[in-house]
Amino acid sequence: MRIRLRHAVGVSTLALALVPAKEARADGDEILHVFEGIGVAAAIVGDVVFTTYDIATASKGKQPDKGWMVAQTALAAPETVVTYVVIVADAENPDFETRAPLAIPLGIAASSLATHSIWSVATDRFPPAPRLGASWLLGADLTFTALSMSETINGKLLPKSLGLVEGLLMTPEAVLGAYEAVKDPGARGGWIGIAGWSGVLATHGILSFLVGVANVQPPPKPPPNRGLPPPPPSEEETPTKSPATSPESPAPAPPAPPPDAPPPAKSMRPVVVPATLTDGYRVVPGALVVGMF
Repeated sequence: MRIRLRHAVGVSTLALALVPAKEARADGDEILHVFEGIGVAAAIVGDVVFTTYDIATASKGKQPDKGWMVAQTALAAPETVVTYVVIVADAENPDFETRAPLAIPLGIAASSLATHSIWSVATDRFPPAPRLGASWLLGADLTFTALSMSETINGKLLPKSLGLVEGLLMTPEAVLGAYEAVKDPGARGGWIGIAGWSGVLATHGILSFLVGVANVQPPPKPPPNRGLPPPPPSEEETPTKSPATSPESPAPAPPAPPPDAPPPAKSMRPVVVPATLTDGYRVVPGALVVGMF
């Protein structure tokens, strides 16, 4: 057991030295990106090692070794803090959804391991298996609470995809907590708290998903293809309207007289003058009316 504990402490020390490289990340600095990848890999290895030990111990009904739990706390507690800082800081970035599949499981694993190890060091009163299960439920609740609170403070809900994940994970957890509250009267208060906490997170996730679906607008549809409009008529085909018959064109002006034309005669009042009238056979005296009408 001492050799295994020394190896676990070594893994924990390596993880603690490398995981904080996430806080010192700089764009374009390849060295920091390499250390970040090594830190994440070391954290994953440490989480897998301690999770395997916890499951193996709980399956046998044995209390975990105190030395293992101290080493697990030394790894999981700082990892939890760093992961939460990354989640809260990156929640506002548009590309956070691409990093969430790694950040959220790391946050759940780290907080679950930290809860289990601290709980195990503090007391041996609870059975190992229920304590381990409750620790993982609490770890998931803590992770999604940190993420949801970060979005709520900024006046937003979770993105649609993360809201769906929260709803799918928290709903079964709320049902399990309610079931354990009925089944285990001795720890009924704790299970009721887990069920209520998980139920609130499940409601928040489902609401975020539904709002995200409602806000998605379908792409605009192109107008129906009803054929191309006919080309405009050419000048030869365009019918010309007569100025006199077009209702929109003004009345044509009278043509101007040529420059050498005589001036128009002045008007004369009609006068009656004596004259002789004939029908071709006889001549008789008469009168004529002369003038311009």
